[in-house]
Amino acid sequence: MGPEAAPVSVTILQILRDAIRLNLQIEPSPGRDPTRTTSIFLMLCVGLVCLLLYRLTMPASITLEDAGLFQMVCQLGGISHPPGYPLFTSICQFALPPFGSSVLAGNMLSAIFASLACMVIYSCIHQMTSSMTTAVVVSLSYGFSATFWSQALIIEVYTFAVLGYVVCWRLLLAYSAKGNERYIYLAAFTFGLCLSNHWPLMVLSTPALVLGLWPKIGEFLNQLKRPIVWVLILLCFVAGMTPYATILFTPSPEIALIGEVSSVRELVPYIARSHYDVIDNQTVAGFSDKLGYLMWLTGETAQQLGIVALPVVLVGMYAGWHHFPKWMTLQLVVLLLGTTVLLAMLLNFSSEPLYHATYKPYPIIAYLPMAVWFGLGLNFLFERLHLTQAIKVLVSVVAVVSIGMGNLAQNDRHTDNWVEQHGIDVLESLPRNALYLASDSFEVGVLGYLNKVVGIRPDIELRSPDNQFFSNRLTQPFTSIEDQTEVLRDFLVHTERPFFAAGLKLEPAEYWGGYHRGGPPPLRSVVRNSKMDTAADRLLDQYDHSASLDAIEFNVVFQRLVQFTRQYVRLALTSTLTEGEGHRLDRLQRTFPGRLATLEMLLPENRAGAKPVLHEIAMEGLSDIPWQATRASHALMFEFAGHISLLPPADPESAKIFFSESTRLYPLESNKSFMVLSQLEKNQNN
Repeated sequence: MGPEAAPVSVTILQILRDAIRLNLQIEPSPGRDPTRTTSIFLMLCVGLVCLLLYRLTMPASITLEDAGLFQMVCQLGGISHPPGYPLFTSICQFALPPFGSSVLAGNMLSAIFASLACMVIYSCIHQMTSSMTTAVVVSLSYGFSATFWSQALIIEVYTFAVLGYVVCWRLLLAYSAKGNERYIYLAAFTFGLCLSNHWPLMVLSTPALVLGLWPKIGEFLNQLKRPIVWVLILLCFVAGMTPYATILFTPSPEIALIGEVSSVRELVPYIARSHYDVIDNQTVAGFSDKLGYLMWLTGETAQQLGIVALPVVLVGMYAGWHHFPKWMTLQLVVLLLGTTVLLAMLLNFSSEPLYHATYKPYPIIAYLPMAVWFGLGLNFLFERLHLTQAIKVLVSVVAVVSIGMGNLAQNDRHTDNWVEQHGIDVLESLPRNALYLASDSFEVGVLGYLNKVVGIRPDIELRSPDNQFFSNRLTQPFTSIEDQTEVLRDFLVHTERPFFAAGLKLEPAEYWGGYHRGGPPPLRSVVRNSKMDTAADRLLDQYDHSASLDAIEFNVVFQRLVQFTRQYVRLALTSTLTEGEGHRLDRLQRTFPGRLATLEMLLPENRAGAKPVLHEIAMEGLSDIPWQATRASHALMFEFAGHISLLPPADPESAKIFFSESTRLYPLESNKSFMVLSQLEKNQNN
């Protein structure tokens, strides 16, 4: 350790010591307070109960969202997707490799952060209310809440974001109580660390933190008149932001969205998430979508603790307003609005289930006031009913357990392994030395983790056609789409390896079930791939229970069933199906994605007398659209119905109705219904 490093290390250790003492409510005094000892014991119990719950309901296999990507970045080294989350990745890259490829190790990291956050929440509420019962109720209610619990089970950055926020909150509560400016310095340092983890959530939640200074605002403004205070606050803040420097010092990362970030000029847009601007602008979002998000968020907020808890939450809002300083209620309201209403107004997402599922963890900090009001409401009712302490404890236990039981069904994922199993099925079914073009989150995250971290089928090479995430990119991701396509086409023409894809269209294509082969020739239109038949049956079983799948999981099943249907319809058109194959095709064609793919394959055949059969398939599809289906797939079914209406004997009026509905659902230029509808109207005018 160099001569300059020691003082910095000592300072950081002192800061951590002060923060730990604060959150454990330990004062460096020789006396012992029995009440404080009891409070510390209860806080530790809160953490242990939450940690045990998360461990018992945690999946032991890889899941969707960004789990596979984070596992790869943490295990292999690299840079996470924008804004980089450098503090989280620095911690996980240090903590996870000793555990090998264990999914549980990464998931436990989120669980530990979640449990620590609940402990700090206990400390915050005890400081605010002086009631240990209320502090336990609030911290466990939030720990058992729907979204927070779900994020504590998988390797993600959200529980760490909550931990950082509540530590800042606790520090500012201490400053409000004591006026000691050291808490401001600690808060500035912690705030910088929070921005180094997930700055968008922290920035949107900052106004609520600032309101925490209200009781000491005069004293705080007087302290700011001293230049040394400004300097120390700035130094602590900058020290907290230093993890971003690790992005610059990650040469040739194995896993990274755009590869190496070697200069501040490249770092700033990466942190600002400007790489997502193109994606964010390719949506159908409008004012109605903003309203849709507000309505959806209202329901999500109400369901965090269960609908039964809502009356108590409303009582808590009343109690907080009338029995606590007004700034506390305002602080909670502002926190609730930050990553819900405000963020919904800023995002350019269309209001549909797939984007709702993507958005779902964003308001994780904003849901904390619901638990606070629930605890305040219970305490208010206890005081009005003059209950004994034993009855208060009993009712509190029942209330908290009821919240946990209400959210158990959706968060018990200890048997959730179908995503990993399908990933293994795909990798094991590919021929030796195959090249797989990974496009979506399942293929990049799940196949990437299984192949690169676990080591399943090391002979297979995964590549991203967008030149993202994997280090074997053909060109830079910033290159225009046209140039990237040309480079990829040239590479595929000259490769001698068989290459496969599911999310990328290859021409000509040989359907293999679940994916298709693009080369090298000679190619047939379809092959029997018996290794994937079991995978198809497993996905069909998942679809049969699709009510329990969120929209992200459903979309993965949807896309794969489309591929399997293409294979089996082509087999039926070119050969005689066995009894098992016929049964599998029948199951596929009773699903919404199966009906879509069937119409896609049969419409170009233009067989005489096929219109009644095609019309029946389309009408069954329109009457049985799953709630998780995207607008694009919904619109495509209407488009197909329009094309069927134009088959002899043509019905242009019905076709116009179908095409118009398709354009209403998906008003982007890529929707081919616009062109057909325009031609129909032109013919009608002529």
